[in-house]
Amino acid sequence: MKTIKNILIIGVGNVATHLALGLKKANFSVTLNGRAHKVNKDTAQKMGVEYIESIQSYNKPEALYLIAVNDASITSVVEQIPSNATICYTSGSIDL
Repeated sequence: MKTIKNILIIGVGNVATHLALGLKKANFSVTLNGRAHKVNKDTAQKMGVEYIESIQSYNKPEALYLIAVNDASITSVVEQIPSNATICYTSGSIDL
């Protein structure tokens, strides 16, 4: 089983923000990604985590892609993630 060291959180809403802060506190390497780049970059900077504008540019090893976007956006986000990636998402109403 591979060990997760790096986490890309896709989304910068309330759930994503709390997850980022908790994971950073637990000593994970956290990177954020979201649509409103200027605002989200500022949010990431205030939290002390990295921000990237493109999911495809994320290339850290042993990574988890944590999707924390609205349910309607999950499919389009998953399509941008490499097929061999480890993925989880925060929705309680969308089936795997």
